[in-house]
Amino acid sequence: MTVKKNKIGQTRWTVEADVLDLIRVLARQLSDTAIAAILNRSGKLTAHGASWTRSHVCSLRNTNGIPVYREGERAERAEVTLDESGRHSEGEPHDGLSDG
Repeated sequence: MTVKKNKIGQTRWTVEADVLDLIRVLARQLSDTAIAAILNRSGKLTAHGASWTRSHVCSLRNTNGIPVYREGERAERAEVTLDESGRHSEGEPHDGLSDG
């Protein structure tokens, strides 16, 4: 009988790689509370099978060196959401699908 050993520093309680990538992307745009809500709505679970909370997201970010979102950070990077870009274009919402 053979058993696969974990790598040094790795336990069986690890979050799925796609969840970690998602948090890495969302952390640049949203607060930990908003990220937890998105993960819960998506049906993603923590490594222990629990639902996500702000503190779970915060802990995962800190463990993996993902910086915390700061209010106004997107503006500093000159990034806007689709809703914000629609408000800027002559007061009319733009769906981004047509040329007009």
